[in-house]
Amino acid sequence: MSQAMMKVQPKTKDQQTGAHAVLTARRIVAYAVLILLCALCLFFFYVLIINATRPHADIQKGFSFLPGSWTSLCNNFTQVINNANIPIISGMRNSLIVSAMTAIFACYFSALTAFGIHAYRFKGRALALTFILLIMTMPTQVSALGFVQLMGKMNLKDSLLPLFLPAIASPAVFYFMYQYMQASLPLEVIEAARIDGANRWQTLWRVTIPNVMPSITICMFLSLTNGFKLFDQNLALTAGRPFQQLGNGETIKTTEMLALNIVNAFGTNGGGNRGAGQAKAVIFFIVVAAISIIQLQASRRKEVQQ
Repeated sequence: MSQAMMKVQPKTKDQQTGAHAVLTARRIVAYAVLILLCALCLFFFYVLIINATRPHADIQKGFSFLPGSWTSLCNNFTQVINNANIPIISGMRNSLIVSAMTAIFACYFSALTAFGIHAYRFKGRALALTFILLIMTMPTQVSALGFVQLMGKMNLKDSLLPLFLPAIASPAVFYFMYQYMQASLPLEVIEAARIDGANRWQTLWRVTIPNVMPSITICMFLSLTNGFKLFDQNLALTAGRPFQQLGNGETIKTTEMLALNIVNAFGTNGGGNRGAGQAKAVIFFIVVAAISIIQLQASRRKEVQQ
């Protein structure tokens, strides 16, 4: 009892100095690691910008830390605008369509599913939730071949539809919204809305959606950016088909998205124009960053209003 009541002896000056030195050392190590990781992340953007200022022949020679000439930069962006074989406008249009529809479908149907499983107690609810979580753990490569064959039998391979229709079933988006509803949307709130006379749709749109708007903002952002970065599905399902032949002999790939458009401009087999491809990649980065910032600002403004 007497020991418990004893006062804690204050640290001596040497102990305080040693503790401060250890804390300073830990901070130095932490900042060094963070700076290194930040430099590694920014290095690829630096390479992108540097190569956009270099001509095709110089890029083939290897990497350079020094930028090219202003003339090479202007030539690369001029070729991006004028070369009809690698049209950036059609690629950007297709990417906007696919990414917007992907974000809308993923968030809308995932919100409906998450609300139904969270708010209602029906037979098979636990089985449905388990099944969705099992699908989320399955690699997409497992079902990729079957999906491509199915789209071929449905005559949908050479269109944009199979690029965004699968977003209707987005288990990762569903799981994020479901977890958020469990944390921030008590069942008492839903029951109170029902007692007040709200039907199911009114409960969903006027009670549930405003309460889970932060999760919708994040899911919309992730779905939008993932839609823009879509490449392998575009290559496997359409490869830009159907092709449109111009009068001057040039070919337009009508379903080619911006990511595939950049790769084709760069030249996967050593051909193409790598300077123009790098210039397109810079434009791609600016477009995705701008749209993402606009979407986040609009969603946050919506959150404040609600």
